[in-house]
This record gives sequence, structure tokens and C-alpha cells, in this order.
Amino acid sequence: MIVSPYVRPIILGLCFLVLTMMAYRPVFAASENNNLSLRISYGQSAPSTSRLLDADCQASDPPAYFGCGTGSDGLPRGVEGGLSHHGFLEIGLGYQFNRWLSFEVALSQNKAVDYEGFANFNGLDTDDQPVSAKGSYQRFVSTARVNVLTLFDQHYEGAYPFVEVGAGFSNNQVNAVNYAFPTARINVNTITQGGKATQFVWSLGGGFSAPMTDDVHLELLFRRTDMGRFETDPGTVIAIRTDRTLEFPAGGTQFSSKSDEFLFGIRYLF
Repeated sequence: MIVSPYVRPIILGLCFLVLTMMAYRPVFAASENNNLSLRISYGQSAPSTSRLLDADCQASDPPAYFGCGTGSDGLPRGVEGGLSHHGFLEIGLGYQFNRWLSFEVALSQNKAVDYEGFANFNGLDTDDQPVSAKGSYQRFVSTARVNVLTLFDQHYEGAYPFVEVGAGFSNNQVNAVNYAFPTARINVNTITQGGKATQFVWSLGGGFSAPMTDDVHLELLFRRTDMGRFETDPGTVIAIRTDRTLEFPAGGTQFSSKSDEFLFGIRYLF
């Protein structure tokens, strides 16, 4: 049975709403006396589809792996795919600047995320050209958050909405990329280099925070995150045949990734 990647965030969101209905405590006293906070969150990421392409399709030293032009599906030569849906952990340290504005520095990471897709090489007797790789990322993001109600001097009790914008950098890594081309005659596997890249990232989102006590808040956040590029290095490509193994040089490749992310967390004020 195929389970939608949004099932877990929806369940978490419903639990959050139930808890929120029980939370009717004023939060001003806590926010005035507790300027620092620690947040721990679990998130679900749903990356958008992206294309793995040559860093430079006209490169000649070493030559581009895909090359310029269109593939068997009429699109630029490359791989149609993307990062898989995955979970991640995030920890943040926040500072309440005033009643409506706070800042946070957060670290999030996933050490085992899959990249999957299909290539469109011409001249093969099959359209089944699966491509796969393992990857990881570690993001450091600074965020500015605005409490919407206190911004407009609205009194409230219980949960309150917020919006936030963040920017920072991410250490993105892709391990060796495997191109599996099963044909009617032979099975062919081609393996290209992996790579690392430090990328600028940004996010934009909003959510709700519900005080359970003066010091403990539950938070639900939805955001759109630009994860930057994932890059592979130029180097030796290994082509494995049933009767021999070939090696040849090729240029680097890259893909960009954006993601919709749902986070559920606990914030402790101190």
C-alpha cells in the first residue's frame, strides 16, 4: 500500500490542533521574562522534481557526461528525478528581541536521503534508464520570526500565528551516482563521481505556536525551502559490462532542489 508522504504531517497537525484547544494561557508574561529559547523539531520534507544536468554541457576537458542537445523524451539530456520524501531533525536557539520579533539560529540535517530518477540517453533499446544515488545535507539557517498578533497589538490567549523568513548555507553531498541500463542483450551499470557543495539556502514559512506552560510551547510550521544545488565532481566514470569494465573521464553534473517542509516541535523558554 502506498502511503502519502503528507500522512504523518497531517496526523501531527491534528494532534497539535487538539492540544492547542486545551491551551488557553496568556503568553505575554513568559515572553517578557524569557528571552532565550531552545527548539527541537521533527520535520517531513517533500522535495520538488528536479533535473540532473551537466554543469557545462559544452565542456571538453573532461568532456561533459550528457552533452548538449535533447534526449529520448525531447527534453535536455540528463535525468528527470529528485530527492525522495524524507524526515529530518532540527534544533534551534532563539532570542526574543521584543514582543513581536524574535531571531533564531537553527541546524537541520539528514545523513541518508535518496536521489532517484530516469535518464533519457538516446540510442538505447529501452526507455527504462533508472538512476540512483545516496546523499546528505547539513543546513545552518538564521531566521527572523514575527508574531502576527502582537505586531498589530492584538491581545490573545492560547495559540498564536507567526510568519518567518530565513537564510543561511547548506553542506550538500551526493555519493557515487549509479546509472543502470538493463537492455535485451546485456546489463550495463555506469558509476560517476559523487561530490560536495556548500550552497546558499533560504526559506519562507508560517505556522502556529501554542503555550502548554509558561516555559513550554508546541509549534507547527510549514515552509518552502530552497536547498541549493547538489553537485558531482568531474572525474573517472566506471562502466561495468558483463564481459569487461571501462573507464573514461567526464565532467561534473548538478541538480537544484526545493522542498515543502512540515515541522512539529517543542520550544523551551529560559
